[in-house]
Order: sequence, then structure tokens, then C-alpha cells
Amino acid sequence: MKKFANYLLVLLTVLFMGTFASCSEKEDDVTELTSEQITQYTKDIVGKWKVNGAQEFWRFDSSSYGENWDEGDGIYEGEDGTYKFKWYFKPLGLYIIIRIQGEYGNPDTDCPYTILSLTSTTLSWKSNDGYQKTMTRQ
Repeated sequence: MKKFANYLLVLLTVLFMGTFASCSEKEDDVTELTSEQITQYTKDIVGKWKVNGAQEFWRFDSSSYGENWDEGDGIYEGEDGTYKFKWYFKPLGLYIIIRIQGEYGNPDTDCPYTILSLTSTTLSWKSNDGYQKTMTRQ
């Protein structure tokens, strides 16, 4: 009986593990970026962007670091309360690692943003949970 219970426990564990989607797994509807796209996007994203319909800003520096703030919350560029982050592109998309308490998160556990559009004036992405954001270059 104990042996059966152990097998049942292992089976249930395996079933539950399969039901949770991981950020590192490739989504079916995500087209991987080519190396040429990664190179171009890395150049094109540098600058200051304002989220359409909001007072939220994202600044991507050429050093692969950046800052995010929301003037609607009374927080302005360079002030305490802004979110510092590290960013980079990989084939699955744009990775943004937010700095929390002076340290950056583990890049292996952060989910990529899928780039929907990136032009000289517009940036649009979709997060892993389906939330879309469109920004205009400032």
C-alpha cells in the first residue's frame, strides 16, 4: 500500500509540474528574433519613451541599463522612487531585469517581453501575461 501511495504521489507531482507554464519555454505564437533583428532593436530602443495615455516613462540607455518612472505618481526622472533596470534582447524578446534593493534580479527567471513593433517613433510590447503597452519616443 505504501508503495502504491508513493507512485501516486510521484504521478500527481509530475502532472502538476506539467500544468505550470514557465517563462523560459517558447510560446507557440512567439516568433524568435533573428540576430539581425536583435542588433537593430538594440540600437532602436535606446532613448526615452512615454507610455501612450499615461504619464509613465521608460528610458533605455546605450549601456543596457535604464530607468522607469511614473509622473502621475509624482515621481520624476532621476529621483528616488524610480525603477532602475538592466535590459537586453535574446531570441525570445526583450528582457528587463528590475533592480530591487540594490541588486538586479536573476535573468534566467525573468520573462521576456514580446516586441510587437519597434520603429524610430513607436515601441509596442506584450508581457508574458498578455498585457500590451505602446509607447512614443520623446
